[in-house]
Amino acid sequence: MTAVRLLVISTALLFLPLLVSAQDRSERPPLITDRPDFTESGISVPRGSVQIEGGLTWERFKGELDTVSGPETLVRYGIGERLELRVGLPNLIANGDASGAGDSSLGAKLEFGSRDDAWDLAGILTVSIPTGDKAYSSDGIDPSMIIAAGIDLSESWSFGTQISAGYPSERDQRAFEWGGTLVLGRSLTDRSGAFFEIAAVVPETGTAAISFHTGFVVLLSTDVQFDVHGGTGLSDTAPDVFIGAGLAARF
Repeated sequence: MTAVRLLVISTALLFLPLLVSAQDRSERPPLITDRPDFTESGISVPRGSVQIEGGLTWERFKGELDTVSGPETLVRYGIGERLELRVGLPNLIANGDASGAGDSSLGAKLEFGSRDDAWDLAGILTVSIPTGDKAYSSDGIDPSMIIAAGIDLSESWSFGTQISAGYPSERDQRAFEWGGTLVLGRSLTDRSGAFFEIAAVVPETGTAAISFHTGFVVLLSTDVQFDVHGGTGLSDTAPDVFIGAGLAARF
C-alpha cells in the first residue's frame, strides 16, 4: 500500500535527525518522555530544551480494518522552569484504501510539583487545529485538558495516573468525553524499563473504549529513547490489537 510506505518513510525521516543530532550530555537531568504509554508525565522538559517525540502505530479494529498512523510527532519546548510549549504535527493515517492527514494541535504543560516532592503533578491544556484532510479532520477547534500525576514507589517501581476531559467536534456537533489511565512502571536496568497500563475513554453517549497497554523503553544515550509497545482492547469500542514503536530525543 502506497500510503503505508509513505508513513514508514516519513517516520524514518523524522527518526534520522533525532539519532544523528541528539548528543549525550551526562550533566542533563534524566530524559522523561510522554510516550509510549498513554499517561502523560507530571514533569515538563527543562527550560531551553527542545524534545521531539514520534512513532508509528498499527491498529486492527473489529478483526478486519487495519489502520497505520505516524509519525505521531510531538514537539515540546521548555519556555520556563516548569512550563513547556507543545506542538503536535499532523499524523498521516492509512486505513483500507483511504489515507490522509489528521489535525494539528497546540498546547502547554504546567508542572505543579517538583522533582524533589513525592508526587509529580502537571496540567496540560491543548487545542486541536483543523488542518487535516476532510475525512480525518474534526473541522473544529477542539479543547482538551489533562491532569497527570506520578510517584516513585521504590527504586524499581513507579506509578502514574491521569484524568482527561475534552469537547471534540464531529459533523458540526460537539460532545463531551472524559478518560483516565493507571500505569505501573518497572526499571529493568539503568537504561531500560517496562510499563503496564489500563486506559479508558468515555464518550458522552455510547460504550467506553478500554484498553490494556504494555511496552518496553531503552535509553540509547542520555538524550535519546527508543520504545516498542502494544496492547489489546477490553471493550468492543477499543482496537482489537495495536502495536507501535517510536523514538524521543532532547536537544
